[in-house]
Amino acid sequence: MNLTKNFTTAEFKCHCCGDCRVSPGLMAAMQALREKWGKSIKINSGYRCLRHNSAVGGAPDSYHLKGLAADCEILAGVDRYTFVRLAFEVGFRGIGIASGFIHVDIREGPASLWKY
Repeated sequence: MNLTKNFTTAEFKCHCCGDCRVSPGLMAAMQALREKWGKSIKINSGYRCLRHNSAVGGAPDSYHLKGLAADCEILAGVDRYTFVRLAFEVGFRGIGIASGFIHVDIREGPASLWKY
């Protein structure tokens, strides 16, 4: 089932239980990012249930638990810079950079950028 023009439920569902509780705001931001990016975005992690979040070492108050976050596989150096810039442009407020993915979320309040 499609959540947006370019994203499906299968991409965002919990790897543990299969539940998919993503917010419309997250999906609107993801679609806007996809359109600016101009190419597909592989989702490593979208919604997480408590059990899965704990199993992967997620923060107890993770935005994944609320359906407000996604981890995107962006590996190339220049692509990573461009992806982060575009994510801020379309309204993502939380961006975390890890070696294998870039976390994006639609938190309230001031923007935050960090490295794992």
